[in-house]
Amino acid sequence: MIACVMSHLSKYIQSILYPEQPSEYQIIDKEEKIKEWFDGDVQVIGKMSLFQFENGTMIRKIEEHDAVPIEIEACREHWISYEVVTHQNQSGNITPKRIQFNSECREAFWLKYFQDENV
Repeated sequence: MIACVMSHLSKYIQSILYPEQPSEYQIIDKEEKIKEWFDGDVQVIGKMSLFQFENGTMIRKIEEHDAVPIEIEACREHWISYEVVTHQNQSGNITPKRIQFNSECREAFWLKYFQDENV
């Protein structure tokens, strides 16, 4: 019987957001594409990043937010999604395969929750 190793997507996201911190998942390559457009009179910025990890896993991060400057630092709308594009069998299953947030605050809360759970 072969044991299936499970990894949580939060560990990969932690490596993406905080590459200077030690992690069991090392990023070896990153591609980025940025696109800007207008939705009515509001400028929107979209960014797609592809992260290649040492273990063969590839994660896609897509972000979209308005380019409107804000005076008060608040938890403004910022669409963020992460998706497991590929992973090697030896790295086990990654769960969840996809996650989406509507702000950086929700993303930070989710990461904190799973970071505390894995301690």
